Amino acid sequence: MGATRSLSTAAWLWPRSKRRQDLWLGVLLVLPAVLFVVIFVLGPLFSTIALSFYSRRLTAPHQPTTFVGLRNYGYIFGQGIVQPALFNSVFISAATVLIQFVIGLAIALLLNRQFIGRGAVRATFIMAWGVPTIAAAFVFRWLFDATYGAINKLLLSLHVVSAGIPWLGEARTALFTVIMANTWKGLPYPVLIFLAGLQLIPQEIRDAARIDGAGWWQEFLNVTMPQLRFVTIIFVVLRFIWSFNAFDLVYLLTGGGPANATMVLPVQIYIEAFRTFDVGTASALGAVMALSLIIFTVVFLRVATAQERADA
Repeated sequence: MGATRSLSTAAWLWPRSKRRQDLWLGVLLVLPAVLFVVIFVLGPLFSTIALSFYSRRLTAPHQPTTFVGLRNYGYIFGQGIVQPALFNSVFISAATVLIQFVIGLAIALLLNRQFIGRGAVRATFIMAWGVPTIAAAFVFRWLFDATYGAINKLLLSLHVVSAGIPWLGEARTALFTVIMANTWKGLPYPVLIFLAGLQLIPQEIRDAARIDGAGWWQEFLNVTMPQLRFVTIIFVVLRFIWSFNAFDLVYLLTGGGPANATMVLPVQIYIEAFRTFDVGTASALGAVMALSLIIFTVVFLRVATAQERADA
């Protein structure tokens, strides 16, 4: 009788002990990632927000840091520093995401078909991602050079223009050039992510749509795009954040010029921190940049979730 009771007690305790072990194992596996985020993401973020309320200059390291409240924010908004940079960041990021979505999805649809040399073509698209940003920037500066650029030579030979266009020297064309360079540099990401999403769509669903008489356009709208909804959400969120945070390509192409036509928040933060040496102002710009990304991510995910629930 006692042995039976002991066995039943052990059988009752074992599942709970096993669950506790699984819980601690999960905590230990997640802990390194959590520590990484806290140390390298949340730590600098909160430090930047805290510095935005103080006056500190790199040229005076021995001068005590002074609390100034919202004065740095009043300065960047009152002097019109943040508004054009924020607008350009949003515009460049939105245009890049839109163009990459259209071109990347089209290329992915083509690469999803069977043809000779498909593997080589896929590898070719990945190569653009592996090109260093500084190399890509100088190639684009050569392509769009007003005097010796290949783009102007092509347009002149086709008699499209009568004189070379200073692509990076005029406000109207410089923004377009930055968007094109940013689009080309990050194009492999949408191609790969959409191609992976297309290959996960069951062939049975496509066959059923074709049996029901759906053409390629109806199949694309009613089968392909709904199946790619989650992939599209991930692409839009991540690509917008990456484009919004992009510093190197814009800085190497135009440095924010001409006349601040391509000035974005990361470049403006660099100028305030390492040219005027005003850490407080740079931190205030960084806080505005982080808040803008948080608002975009929350709003977009809520709209996407609401749309998904409505369709369901």
